[in-house]
Amino acid sequence: MSTAAAALIKTAPAGGYLASAFRATLLCLALLGLDYLIDFGFAEALLILAACSGVWLGGTLALTRLRATGLFLSHLAGLAVLWIITRVFLLLPLSGVSLLYLNHIFDIAMMVIATILLISAATWCFWKIPLIATLEVLILCLASIQAFAAHRNYRFDAAKTLNELSWKLQVHPLVTLVSIGLLLTVLIGFYFTVTSRALARDTRVARNTSYQASAGRSLPSIIVGSLLLVLILGTSSYFILQQNYSIIDSRLQNGVSDELKEGLSPLGFHSALGASSQPAALVRLENDYTGNPHSPMLYLREAALSAYKDNEMVMAAREFNPDVPILTPGTHYKSEGFPDQYERTPINHSIYLLTDHKLAFTIDYPLSIVELTTPKKTNKFKSAYRVYSMAPSFALPNLLDASVGDPNWDENTLDHFTDQHPDKRYRELALSIIGGTTNPIQQAETIVQYLNTKSIYTLTPGHEVEEGSDPTAPYLFGDMRGYCVHFAHATVYLLRSLGIPARIGTGYLTDMSQAKDGHILLRMNDRHAWAEVYISGYGWVPFDTQPEQVEVHAETPVDSTLLEELMGLLEPGEEIIPEDILADEFSEQTESSFPLLEANDFIHALLLTLFTLILAKIYFVAGWRLPGTAQQTINRGWTALSIRLADLGIKRTAGETTLEFIARINRSYATNPDALPPVLLACKYAERPSQSLDAIRNAIQRDFRALKKFPAWQRWLSFFNPFSLFIRVQIP
Repeated sequence: MSTAAAALIKTAPAGGYLASAFRATLLCLALLGLDYLIDFGFAEALLILAACSGVWLGGTLALTRLRATGLFLSHLAGLAVLWIITRVFLLLPLSGVSLLYLNHIFDIAMMVIATILLISAATWCFWKIPLIATLEVLILCLASIQAFAAHRNYRFDAAKTLNELSWKLQVHPLVTLVSIGLLLTVLIGFYFTVTSRALARDTRVARNTSYQASAGRSLPSIIVGSLLLVLILGTSSYFILQQNYSIIDSRLQNGVSDELKEGLSPLGFHSALGASSQPAALVRLENDYTGNPHSPMLYLREAALSAYKDNEMVMAAREFNPDVPILTPGTHYKSEGFPDQYERTPINHSIYLLTDHKLAFTIDYPLSIVELTTPKKTNKFKSAYRVYSMAPSFALPNLLDASVGDPNWDENTLDHFTDQHPDKRYRELALSIIGGTTNPIQQAETIVQYLNTKSIYTLTPGHEVEEGSDPTAPYLFGDMRGYCVHFAHATVYLLRSLGIPARIGTGYLTDMSQAKDGHILLRMNDRHAWAEVYISGYGWVPFDTQPEQVEVHAETPVDSTLLEELMGLLEPGEEIIPEDILADEFSEQTESSFPLLEANDFIHALLLTLFTLILAKIYFVAGWRLPGTAQQTINRGWTALSIRLADLGIKRTAGETTLEFIARINRSYATNPDALPPVLLACKYAERPSQSLDAIRNAIQRDFRALKKFPAWQRWLSFFNPFSLFIRVQIP
């Protein structure tokens, strides 16, 4: 085998060298990954040097007659010699600092050399034992699976590196995860192909068989196989993204998404996705909010669910919840009026979105929302808007003597907010919880305290719920395991069973104690759903269930470094004038009956057209290589050749026959395209060409090789000229 390996390295650098280079690259990446996890304590350049040196040494030893026993003994002897040298130097009469420094240097040297010897032994085994290549591929697959196993159930932040990488690339973590998986699949597949072909060639050289012929014959199959692999991987990746995006859209962090339409709910009962610390938005309070009754917690509402439908709470018609404008973040808004509510304070706050949101969220009752320009020195912010809200500043104990509901509500509105669940068990449980308490505020607090004591917070409750059944019942009347979606529904159902008007609020819940200078960083795991009760004169007040028993902690500390980085990127927000106002100012202008095509649309259409033409050109230029009859190959070959000649400025003049054109090319450019005319004429005047298919293809190849007289840059640059597609010389 050593003779075969020597022949491989000498005569086939494309096989042996490529396999060695690829192994060295993978080993470098593996060592750098290990260094990131456990920190070897020395420079990364030494790790790269150790990987490359080990691959080179192992390949060199594979060319010798060294056997496994000799390899083991030589490596062991090398380590022993290094250890002896280390001990000898440490016996020298040196000062304490010098001795410590020298000891550190020798420790690093021992680790680097041990790494080199270990990699060289693995490389030697790779060239000597073909089974090792398969084992290495298997190890790569298992290591990749193990590395990303922590991200199951959409736990994108289980390994913080994924979220950090997604944040830097400004892409969704799911895209990052699928892209890394796709890249690993391609790398492992390429590594397996390269190593297997290198070892196969090594075997053929040892057997004195022709590798070149077999390689040539396998080229079409390799091309077809590669195209099929790209198609399969691309299609599967697309469907993986689409399928999982739909799941994420239906139930985001803690089971709360931001997509909502009338009659639908953004809440999911299946399971809350993993607690992701991915940044979602930056909130800047532009004045102090010292009267927050829920301090240090702050609620930012984006939607309200007040209608009961199909065993869950859904969005009702807009007239029932005028305090919650269902708006996209870029929409300007101004409230028609503010109801008389006690003890509220104005709060100006700006919200800078770091991820795409379908709904705008604000602090309590927004009176106006104005779109802002995003900071120009960064592209991390998707959009921004400023909100003027009237936020509660009352003390919660003062609510005990208040009544529930709004005396201005009509009977239809009151029935809407007290619509009860048909399951009688909710009212029976609510009555048993409150006992003899008659005060509705105290009843609400008693129910929340009961749920706090009995419930267990978990991201994966694992309830089996049949389609059309009540998803809250397995939690409340079962094991009491759930997350905010279960708690909010159960609280609202219990309150409504007592005649207390209640609804579900959705949005964000954040801890202001982790804010900095009035700036709050919202993460995806801050998304929340909670119950609200309407108290006369005060409006909708959160009655939020917060279980004392926690199975999985979803909360993590805010990244203060990231918060400071984002704060440094903010600029004074410039308000954007609404388009409808601009339209009023220019209303005297006559509107066109046809929509104007924007510049971006025109550019996209132009690029799409050029891309389509280039794809068509690739088909016509390479079409003669496709399977077909001799006559089809002749026609395709002449079409391809005429297009490439047109690319290079060689065009047929008006009134010039095809044969005259060929003769002129032969005289002026000496590109030898006259290898085809006999075949073309035979194709024209005979039933079938007399030449074989191989002879026809060889003639076409000779013509294309003749075009190499033109500079390479001219040939490559001219290929992307799509207009030569329309200049095709017809067969005589």
